[in-house]
Amino acid sequence: MRYVKGFAIREWKKKAGDRNEALDCFVYSYAALHFLYMRFNRNTIFEQFERNIGNATKEAKTKEEPTKEQKQSPYRPPQRRLQRRASSFVTSW
Repeated sequence: MRYVKGFAIREWKKKAGDRNEALDCFVYSYAALHFLYMRFNRNTIFEQFERNIGNATKEAKTKEEPTKEQKQSPYRPPQRRLQRRASSFVTSW
């Protein structure tokens, strides 16, 4: 912990000679989880995975063309669109 202008700031510092792979793996998996949360509905994400895996195993067993019922896309809530700010000298180049 270090202090900046009188406030305590938590900071990670790796000791010399220590390995950092565990932290890297954790950060990568955390980023992947958030990517999945953006792509799928958070409340039903595991049910969607089970349904997709079930469809994949059925397709692999039967080796037939999937029907429209089997190709259901997961619900993705609509995203808000950001409004562009007025162009200025800094943003126009």
